[in-house]
Amino acid sequence: MPAASLPFPTDLTEREWAILAPLLPPPKPGARRRTVDLRRILTGICSIVRSECQWRLLPRAYGPWSTVYASFVRLLSPLASCRILGVHPHHPAGARPQAS
Repeated sequence: MPAASLPFPTDLTEREWAILAPLLPPPKPGARRRTVDLRRILTGICSIVRSECQWRLLPRAYGPWSTVYASFVRLLSPLASCRILGVHPHHPAGARPQAS
């Protein structure tokens, strides 16, 4: 979706989504089909992080706050968060690994 048509300034751009989408876990084999749009959910999570608003004040455009929160807890586990943020999970203070 072009930046001009984003409903909120915190919404993910196409470029941001292209970077983040491959980092998200695939559906589990044999699990039921996802009923939520992961881009919409992740955009809601980014809205919370960027605006520092309370979960219950999340705009309804992102879906129910409880669904977005549950996805945040499940999708962005500490290891996944490290991958998305580019930090090494086993390095002291989560520092970025040095290139060799």
